[in-house]
Amino acid sequence: MLESIGKTNADVEVWPLDLGSVASIKAIAKRANEELDRVDVLVENAGIFPDGWIATKDGWKSALQTNLISGALLAVLFLPKFRETFKNFQTQTNLVVVCSDLHSFAEFPEKSSVRILESLNDKTKSDSLGDRYHTTKLLEILFYREFCSHIAGSGTGPINPIVNIPTPGLNENAVWQGDANAHISKALFKLFLFALARPVAMGARTLVSASAAGEETHGSYLNDGSVTEPSPFVGSDQGAKVARKLFVEVMDVLDQYVPGCRSILKSD
Repeated sequence: MLESIGKTNADVEVWPLDLGSVASIKAIAKRANEELDRVDVLVENAGIFPDGWIATKDGWKSALQTNLISGALLAVLFLPKFRETFKNFQTQTNLVVVCSDLHSFAEFPEKSSVRILESLNDKTKSDSLGDRYHTTKLLEILFYREFCSHIAGSGTGPINPIVNIPTPGLNENAVWQGDANAHISKALFKLFLFALARPVAMGARTLVSASAAGEETHGSYLNDGSVTEPSPFVGSDQGAKVARKLFVEVMDVLDQYVPGCRSILKSD
């Protein structure tokens, strides 16, 4: 990769991270805050499309933890390093939360539940393979739009980090995560990718663009590098109400794992 861009003297390190483990998230955030001089960009690109109820080490449905809760915890724990980077280097920092245009298809019946996360994590409920993924991607948009209104600097400037939520579209490197023995479904999935997926490099450009985007993208959903309105539900009064409720619930969970997460949001 480095040779292809003429940068043979750059350093690339690979750090292990398991988004199905809170302990792993805490460990990598601690390492980053202690070992790195700066963090200019964090791209939260991991997402899974599991088939059925698969539990993580922490007792969550795998898609719910990987696609929402873990990313939220990682974002909060990286805030101190973002702020340190801005202070020491006077440079823009970006948090890029990769989403999906499939959020528009989420049915999300749990939106009216007394406890949204508890309802989503109910093992007795059968999960639609597609809708669980679509719903977690909708939850990402709802959570981070509210998140942006709470982090220090929002509304008073300068914003640090700039948080945006791009969709790279369907890419040809998508991996089948359903039943390994579902041969017909796997074949149809590959055919679907062949017909509709875009090249990986094209999808990657949307993330590079988001990584360098300015304050005009803060809290926004991006499609092909441009600020785009997400699903009508997100912009509705009900969507705003659910976003506030979801934010409180997620932060309650994060505070259980790392006491003081809320105070990190408001720290300068």
